Amino acid sequence: MNSASLSGFELSPQQKHLWLLHQETNSFAYRSFCTIEIAGNLNTTFLKQALEAVIKRHLIFSTKFRCLSGMKIPLQVIEKGDSILIQEFDFRAIQPEEQKNAVKLLIESAKQQILDFEKSSL
Repeated sequence: MNSASLSGFELSPQQKHLWLLHQETNSFAYRSFCTIEIAGNLNTTFLKQALEAVIKRHLIFSTKFRCLSGMKIPLQVIEKGDSILIQEFDFRAIQPEEQKNAVKLLIESAKQQILDFEKSSL
C-alpha cells in the first residue's frame, strides 16, 4: 500500500500545456535568460539579501513541481526555506568585448543544462 501523500496546487491549463509539451519534446523553448549590467561598486551581500527578500515575498519563486508515482501531471508545491544559489563571475580583468563574449558563453552553457523541475525552484 502506498501511503505517500503530496499537498500542493493543480497546474493551470497553460502550465499543463507547457508541462506536456516539455515531456513530449524535451524542449526548453520557454525558458528565458537575461543579463543585467551594473556599473559602479556593488555590494554583493546586499544584492543577495534583496534577492532573498523578493523570493520570500513571492511564493512562485519557492515553487517546485512534484509527482508521486503514477502521476502524469505534477502539483505545484511551495517549499520555503531553500537558499538560493548565486554563482558569481568576476570579469573585471578582461576587456569589455571579451566580457560580453564570456557572458554569452555562460548563457549558452546554462541553456544546455537540463532543468530538473522536481528538484529545482523556479
